[in-house]
Amino acid sequence: MEYSQITILLLSLLAIVNAGYYSRILSLSNIGCETHTCGVNARCTLSEGRPVCSCMNLHMGDPLSRCARVECLINGDCIGSRVCTNNRCVNPCDGLCGVNALCEVRNHVPVCYCPTGYKGDPFTSCRIADPQAACKPSPCGDNTKCEVVNEVPVCSCLPGYRGSPLTGCRHECESDSECPNHLACSSNFRCENPCKCGENAECHVINHQAKCSCPNNWLGNPFVACRPECTTHSECPGNKPACLNQKCVNPCDGVCGVNADCNLRDITPVCSCPKHMTGNPFVSCRLFEAHHSDLFVGDLCEPNPCGSNAICTPGHDNTGRERPVCTCPTGYIGNALVSCQRGECLSDSECPDNKACIGYSCQNPCTGKECGPSAICAARRHIAFAFATQNTANSNFGEVFCSPEKQFVIGELNDIPELHAQSQGYAPPGNSNVSNAGKHLGYLGAHARRIFVDNILKRVTNSLAADLRRKAASRLVFGGDSAPFFALVGVSLASGTGILTKEDELEGVCWEIREAVSKLQWNTPQNDRNYEVVKEEEGIVTLKNFVIGPAIAKGCSAVVYSAKFNDSPSTEGQNQINVDDKTKDISAFPLALKMMFNYDTESNALSILRSMYRETVPARKHLQNEELADWEIRMAERKTKLPPHPNIVAMYYVFADRVPALPGSWGMYPDALPARINPHGSGRNMSLFLVMKRYDTTLKQYLSNRNLSTRESILLLAQLLEGVTHLNAHGIAHRDLKSDNILLDLSEETDNCPSLVITDFGCCLADKRHGLYLPYNTHDIDKGGNVALMAPEIITAEPGPFTSINYTKADLWTVGTIAYEIFGMKNPFHNDKEGISLKNHNYKETDIQPLPNHVPTVISALIKNLLSRNLYKRLDVETAATVIQLHLWAPSNWFRSEWKLPSTNEVMQWLLCLTTKVLCEGRNSMLEPAEVLEDENIQEDGQRNSYNRSLSTRSCGRRTMPEYQLIASFLGRVTLGNIRAALKWMQQNV
Repeated sequence: MEYSQITILLLSLLAIVNAGYYSRILSLSNIGCETHTCGVNARCTLSEGRPVCSCMNLHMGDPLSRCARVECLINGDCIGSRVCTNNRCVNPCDGLCGVNALCEVRNHVPVCYCPTGYKGDPFTSCRIADPQAACKPSPCGDNTKCEVVNEVPVCSCLPGYRGSPLTGCRHECESDSECPNHLACSSNFRCENPCKCGENAECHVINHQAKCSCPNNWLGNPFVACRPECTTHSECPGNKPACLNQKCVNPCDGVCGVNADCNLRDITPVCSCPKHMTGNPFVSCRLFEAHHSDLFVGDLCEPNPCGSNAICTPGHDNTGRERPVCTCPTGYIGNALVSCQRGECLSDSECPDNKACIGYSCQNPCTGKECGPSAICAARRHIAFAFATQNTANSNFGEVFCSPEKQFVIGELNDIPELHAQSQGYAPPGNSNVSNAGKHLGYLGAHARRIFVDNILKRVTNSLAADLRRKAASRLVFGGDSAPFFALVGVSLASGTGILTKEDELEGVCWEIREAVSKLQWNTPQNDRNYEVVKEEEGIVTLKNFVIGPAIAKGCSAVVYSAKFNDSPSTEGQNQINVDDKTKDISAFPLALKMMFNYDTESNALSILRSMYRETVPARKHLQNEELADWEIRMAERKTKLPPHPNIVAMYYVFADRVPALPGSWGMYPDALPARINPHGSGRNMSLFLVMKRYDTTLKQYLSNRNLSTRESILLLAQLLEGVTHLNAHGIAHRDLKSDNILLDLSEETDNCPSLVITDFGCCLADKRHGLYLPYNTHDIDKGGNVALMAPEIITAEPGPFTSINYTKADLWTVGTIAYEIFGMKNPFHNDKEGISLKNHNYKETDIQPLPNHVPTVISALIKNLLSRNLYKRLDVETAATVIQLHLWAPSNWFRSEWKLPSTNEVMQWLLCLTTKVLCEGRNSMLEPAEVLEDENIQEDGQRNSYNRSLSTRSCGRRTMPEYQLIASFLGRVTLGNIRAALKWMQQNV
């Protein structure tokens, strides 16, 4: 066998031997822990093939005999507030911190600290801290106080002292010379107003000295109280029987001419010449001068040198020499030096329809001077009208006119009802300030003017009358100049000449009053300083035209933000909305932007406006996209538009736009946001936006913070009634009146008289087809808003095939409930926690609590009438408003105990007086005739932001702006019939 084979054999044998050895060792190791026994609570493990005994976790001892359990081995075995010491979890704070110190264990580490109000070393001792320690001793000077702010001493002067608090402070003053001239140094060493005068006294400070005095014409001790010499005529003596400007005077002083007698009728001076004198009693009275001759000595008119039926009066010729003047009496014509004959007519009513009574003769009113060169004049109802021919119908209006009547194409007048109505003298369509009941009196107004002018002109010579007619007719009869016309009316009524005697002629004067008041600027929307200041591009207004300020209020269906016009809106393609949520001043944001919540309506302007059209009823303009024009056309036959009124919210624009992410939207109305803003929101992408004037507060908030005087309460109620009257006159029912939906403008407030407006028309009834009578054939038809304040006839109505709900007096009943809140009481129909409120469906009128004693009897009776369960027992809206207006402004002698109704002449004199007050006393930037401001606007055409102009809103007369607006609202709808109805009701119920 070779060497190599032997080597292989030996290696194989060695491998076999080693394999057996390792196999034996493995078997032995497995047997080691099975046969080896460890102690109690010990476990056996192999280490390098050998069994090893060790104690179990959290155990200590001899693993071969016994291991005992311990609490911990390391800190991690204990809770966070304990540490492991000697295998036990203990509190490390024990004995660690100093006196009064607190210890807190954080993650097994003890931390010592002094408690609140203590300071010091927490490991040694904590002591009570002194908050004023930094001021002890005080680092400040004399007459100062030291306060610790954030552990830093702060010095300040004591009250009444001034100077440097670090060096020392002194009194504000030691003598008067150290104070301004209008102040004096008081005993408190302060510069104060030295005025300590009595009630109603005037005080003037001159060189630190107060001078007290009573106002001019007032009596009393200025250091106690001053009082006017008089407030009523009854307080004046017999020699000075009239109280004028709170001073007793003799009305005859300086009124009559030389040698004239003055006699008083009540307090009205009547001038006349003595029996033995003649002349003009307002200029001079003289003795009768005689012509001396051998045959006759007598007066100028004795014997009568005039013709038959003529009147002779002493006069003068051009040289000043006294001469008799002959004139024909009223109703006569002819040469007064020869003979005067009875005229053909006295008034237009005695002439045919196509002629007028001119110079007591029935003549064609078309004299050739009334109309333009291209117009044809024709007489209708005694008045000249201009008609344009077909060839000139579209020509310049300045060439075809009949001042200031309408022009019509021949042949169209009787074919078009509107033109025919205007030709008959009816008020022009759309004149919101003339009530429907009085629109047919346009002819009577012109007729009354003509009667006055004719009768006045007939009192002079014929030649002069003809000349005056040419010069004055266009101004007085056709020109619409109310001032001279009302002056003639007043003179006629006061003198008792009886120029106007017929009822329809007097109603014509009322129509003239309504026409004059309707021209006042506050009722002309184009002259509102917040109106038409947006630079519109193709009739589009969007949110980019406004800067949006902080939120004002939020309700269940809308949110209101403050806003102002944006002088530089975003350019096309930019979608950024201008927001300024920092500025709070109302003057910086004069507008209110109301965004309706849209959950269901499709995101297009047409759908939104169709579903929310009620909100837009008082809007003056609807602006958005091309769809809106179709919307206006389709809805014209259905929707009633509400003209502007001082007691209706001023809503300038209505448009649809995308809902933006405005400040606070996530917190106030997250559900109303669209999904593109809030993924969990339910709102649509577009909604309706209303731009309104911003008002200061709601009626509810105002009443909760104020104790109103009786007069202020009556003025607020009167404004509310005028607003409802305006709604009712235009066929609109609000159906959701409550003190939260009534806003007040305090910027006009003078003597506690804010302006009141009605807002929130989302529940209103404004349907031209049905007016105020809503067909009610199913319960699904909406009755209105607030159920608790719904009129009895509305809440109890049951549907039927031919049933309709009468809303003519529903809002009036709700006004009666709100009146209780205005006069400081709880609304009797409001639900409260005690559950003692009345229910509108079953209440008894005797259960209604009476109003306070300070409420005037007529107002209490009126409110009681408004709350009648039977709507037919309630006054109509216009009469109710007239009752409270009469209470406010009518002469007090109308309501004395004997209750004799005033005559028609007395009523007319009172109406003319009110009209004069509004047109004269109340003339300011808000009550000027509209034509005046139009001229101003022409001059400022380049300045579109007219609301920045400084416009006075206070009255220049004796009353406040809201009072003048109340009077003007009343005069804008006045009729003699309505006044008589109100006076009769007051006579029967007060």
